[in-house]
Amino acid sequence: MSKKITSFEELNKVEDFSLVKEIVFKDEKSKEFLNIISRCENLEVLQIYNTKLEVFPIEILELKNLKEITLESCKISHFPNKVPVNKKLEVLNLSKNRLKKIPFSNFPNLRKLNFQNNLRISDIPDSISALSNLEVLIANDCKISNVSTQIIKLENLRHLNLENNEIIDFPNIQNAKKIEEINLISTGLKELPGFIGRLENLKILKIHRNHISTLPKEFCSFKNLEELYLQDNKLTELPEDFQYLERLKKLYLFDNSLAEFPISVCELENLEELLLNKNSLKNIPEEIGNLINLKKLFLGRNDFLKLPNTIGDLKSLEVLKIDNSRIREVPNSFRNLINLEHLDLGYSRLETIQEEICRLKNLEFLDCSHTLLHEVPREISNLSKLKKMDLSRTYFTELPDEITEMKNLESLIIQYGKIEKLPENIDEMTNLKKIYFSFSCLESLPESILNIHELEALSVSKNNITSFPEGIKDMKNYKNFYLY
Repeated sequence: MSKKITSFEELNKVEDFSLVKEIVFKDEKSKEFLNIISRCENLEVLQIYNTKLEVFPIEILELKNLKEITLESCKISHFPNKVPVNKKLEVLNLSKNRLKKIPFSNFPNLRKLNFQNNLRISDIPDSISALSNLEVLIANDCKISNVSTQIIKLENLRHLNLENNEIIDFPNIQNAKKIEEINLISTGLKELPGFIGRLENLKILKIHRNHISTLPKEFCSFKNLEELYLQDNKLTELPEDFQYLERLKKLYLFDNSLAEFPISVCELENLEELLLNKNSLKNIPEEIGNLINLKKLFLGRNDFLKLPNTIGDLKSLEVLKIDNSRIREVPNSFRNLINLEHLDLGYSRLETIQEEICRLKNLEFLDCSHTLLHEVPREISNLSKLKKMDLSRTYFTELPDEITEMKNLESLIIQYGKIEKLPENIDEMTNLKKIYFSFSCLESLPESILNIHELEALSVSKNNITSFPEGIKDMKNYKNFYLY
């Protein structure tokens, strides 16, 4: 029966080393285990974490059945001069070490190679071409500034991660027709090559936090692309044929320089997440209502003044963020967002919580903080599933009595406001766990607050309260307690 060994102590007790198939060590201080491991002739998986080795232990490469080696956080700085070729090894993880070079050609049958967080590695050399069977290459958070053109020979590559390097130019992987995911986040990219559109099996492309200002026309040739992360670039527009990315489900375009809403996006009927916040959008087109499968929509930090009535056609929408916007009201159709759970209107010019908002029966989170609210309507109680509500930095002086009908509310936040009193029967909100009313105008707390047994946090400091209900300091569940 095969064994998995998880400590040096356990390894020392093994009587028949031929039964050991897997060894996983963490925080092992002694290096003596290497001598014993070399006797485990049928070992297939070796994983060593956070152990000081300094030099790659070549003796383990003599194990003919070894398929996977992980030497993570082991302070390895180099390989010995002579490294035997190992044709059995399929997985090599050397992440979080101090390596400068890796003898790629000594591991010709690798399928997965991970050397992330080796800050002395500055390039991927020509020898990478020896890894013709490689499917996964993870080399993020190094100091790579040059990727050899020989990477073109990795025709079986399916996953490439070069995040947080300084490569500037897109690696020449045009023959990697099987590739499904590319991660080139924060690499200094300024442009994309035309061949990128020929990577027809690509499903996930992460190229955010770069300096890309335009996309090539070939970009719209992706047939299977499902997730596209373009945020934090310098895009001013999208290619005309963008609608042909018909399988796209996630599109992140926030923090760019888009002045006009890319109308072609509205034809992506399979889109589920669209993030367009932190641009300069002047209007939201009526065609946005075509995105019937959209679940998450971020439109905050733009320049538009209103939402189109067709926003109500997004019946699958679960999360909507319109924070830091210039809108004063929501359209009548807003009530049709029957699946909306999270609504953020904070830092907008909203003047009232309209009836359309109060009809969102499935809403669980509502942020109307930093707005122009002068009143909270009694219809707010219709939000029976609401769990968290933030109305901080607004102008109303009291809450309607009906608010106590919100039995599922867990967190009520109204800080830096004008509110003068709380409902006397606030204890009817039996699930309240957090009450934050600091820096407001409260003159007293109702006695019934002592009966809210789920309450964990109470913050009412910097108000006008001169006396508190007797026994308030003895409430058992308090984790955060600020009265003065």
